[in-house]
Amino acid sequence: MKDYLNQYNQRDYTSLTVNVMKPDVIPSQHQFFAKKSSFQNKIEGVNTDTFIRYIVLFYDPKSPLLDRIPDHIERKKAAAQLAGFKAKDGKFPKAVESVLYCKNREANDCIVEFLRALRNPDYAFIASAWEGYYKILTEIMSDAKTGSGKGSNKTSVDIAASRAKLSQEASNMATDLNDRTLRFFSQDSSPYLSEHLFDLIETEKRGAVITQERYIGFEN
Repeated sequence: MKDYLNQYNQRDYTSLTVNVMKPDVIPSQHQFFAKKSSFQNKIEGVNTDTFIRYIVLFYDPKSPLLDRIPDHIERKKAAAQLAGFKAKDGKFPKAVESVLYCKNREANDCIVEFLRALRNPDYAFIASAWEGYYKILTEIMSDAKTGSGKGSNKTSVDIAASRAKLSQEASNMATDLNDRTLRFFSQDSSPYLSEHLFDLIETEKRGAVITQERYIGFEN
């Protein structure tokens, strides 16, 4: 694993939206994080202050790492090292790996809450686009079910044209949604993280319950 510890200094961190890298700052006690609900939950095997530093270094759109390390996996390793996580034989502890690769639900809550607190306009777009995307998919399914059967004024040609148009709209929207989501998460393409965000949006809009089984991928 590449050593990043000597490649950055305090001057590099002055651009951070919340500079938690100052020697005299205790991240969990910083006013930005102290009252955020997600950050009150302890993640087993992960130091909270170190984790906050990692989140800021990787996900803050003003992080110096974003431009210098375009590969998001390598940037995760750099952010983890600089935040204070210790690796052994080139690997971080399992609990830390789970956080870095977005397989920990509580950690993902923290990431999303941090980015929303920055008032990132991409979040509003994603929430709105996700709702629109869901509606288009519902329309496509509705057309497939009703078809041109008895009581329908649509011919098979009409239905085919309608479905083709809706499918193209859905495809375009999915591309935009993916691009905005990547930008929102500073190019972190983890499917666990994007799925978590969409689940949170659904929860807010519909009051749905997210089960742990669905979260880790054992439930369809």
